Amino acid sequence: MSQQINLLVSKKIGLKSVWVASAALGLLLLVLLGVWGMRQAELAAARETQAASALQLQQTQARLQALMQPQGADLGAEIAALKPEADAAQKLLAQAGDLGSQQGYAGYFSLLATVTEDGLWLTGVTVEKTGKTVRISGHALHKESVLRYARRLNDLFAGDGVQFTALEISPLTAGKPGDLNPLLTAVSFKLY
Repeated sequence: MSQQINLLVSKKIGLKSVWVASAALGLLLLVLLGVWGMRQAELAAARETQAASALQLQQTQARLQALMQPQGADLGAEIAALKPEADAAQKLLAQAGDLGSQQGYAGYFSLLATVTEDGLWLTGVTVEKTGKTVRISGHALHKESVLRYARRLNDLFAGDGVQFTALEISPLTAGKPGDLNPLLTAVSFKLY
């Protein structure tokens, strides 16, 4: 007969080991619950942010629609209200050409100052029609002086589009009325 002897000694799990395992499991459960709670809080904050953004988007779209819809109707009324002002501005702009030049006519007077003729003096200068018409009046001791002066003016003003095409000359005398020998004879002229 044979008998078997178990030489392996089995240890009994003690109560202390169960406590340690339970405590570890409980601690693990608490950590997992804490992480889950933090994630839930982050998720709730993200949902609130999304809801606020959606509300802001809806409000912005509503304002955009409100701005776009009446603008089409108001635009026609606004154009109709501004049309008389635009017409008045167009008329004023059309008349501005007759009123003068924005640069002025100092260049014309500078040109006139460069042309000299002995025995001739100017009494008036008029610039009209945006500088396209210039009228000059004056006096001279001799008719020939007026003709030379007019020729030089035409040459000088040709670059500005001004041309003197008419000349009026009338005699002037100085002295006593009825005197047979006047003291001075001269001419009055107008160029235009």
